[in-house]
Amino acid sequence: MLVLLAAPLAALPPTLPEARANNPVARLDTSDGALWFTGLGVAAGKAQSDIRADGWLWMSGDIAWQPVPALPAFEGLAGRLGSHAVVLGGAIHVIGGYTVAEDHAERSTPGVYRLRAGEPPEWDRVTTMPVPVDDAVALVHGEERLLLVSGWSDTGNVNLVQVWDAKTGQWTQAEPWPGAPVFGHAGGLIGDALVVCGGARIEYPADGPRQFRAIDVCWRGDLRADDPRRLDWRPLPPLPGGPRYRAGALGLHAHGADRVVFVGGADRAYNYDGIGYDDVPAEAMAAVVSFDLDNHRWDCHTPLPKSRMDLRGLVVEDDRLVVVGGLDGERRVVDDVLSVQLSPPRSCNP
Repeated sequence: MLVLLAAPLAALPPTLPEARANNPVARLDTSDGALWFTGLGVAAGKAQSDIRADGWLWMSGDIAWQPVPALPAFEGLAGRLGSHAVVLGGAIHVIGGYTVAEDHAERSTPGVYRLRAGEPPEWDRVTTMPVPVDDAVALVHGEERLLLVSGWSDTGNVNLVQVWDAKTGQWTQAEPWPGAPVFGHAGGLIGDALVVCGGARIEYPADGPRQFRAIDVCWRGDLRADDPRRLDWRPLPPLPGGPRYRAGALGLHAHGADRVVFVGGADRAYNYDGIGYDDVPAEAMAAVVSFDLDNHRWDCHTPLPKSRMDLRGLVVEDDRLVVVGGLDGERRVVDDVLSVQLSPPRSCNP
């Protein structure tokens, strides 16, 4: 369980070695301090040639980020978008994502890689997803179990909840996602409860091509103690502030309640250049909201100091939420690290 504490932040370097958006982020507690990873995603040009697969590590007390080699290529392409970074079994893992070829063809990648933080760091492929997904929600339950909720798989969204046990190496299917399948959604887990919101669903108009519509729909799932593959789903009130795509989210205990916190995101689904699939530029958000699981309500908090979208992770360090990289309000790829306290909750109503 993550609990916000009143302690000083062991500050990360204020900038990354290179600006990145759509970059997964993970933090691992070790006997030597906190080990951070970020990377992959897209660099400043936001073109196919700017999609990256390398990254960096930073250990508490270090002066600078240290390079991590690129993930192994998938079908000749190494760059990754829409991937996830989580801590499983005491190690940082990177999950899935998709590649983009020169002709802009996209492929969901099935590999799950564990990072060996040695000298030099190396990637070990540890398993293969039964159904490859990207832009899903990746949650860790009990330090050893990975849940992948919905997401995009090659040609469309799936309603699967895929579960991998890092200890046994086994994949199973949990209770399916009950809503419209989505990609670019966000969520968090605390204890046995998870909250997943937003993303984009596919709509098929009577005439014209299919459309990707950002939504504000939210669901809560409760894992059963007697069979963690069983999820008791129930709908929640919609996200305050409307649809939200590629926000950052996590579950934690703060201000006297278990919460799932959502930060930033965009008002519409978009391609990796920040332009919506409807050809309208996406607008980045600064809003910070949380769902109070104990009192079944949405709370609002002081916004981020800067708008951020295209996030693939949100991390807590001491009593602060940490956002690394992303796209800013002008849809520029940034290299900075935002660190903010989660302010006391207030009503989201005007």
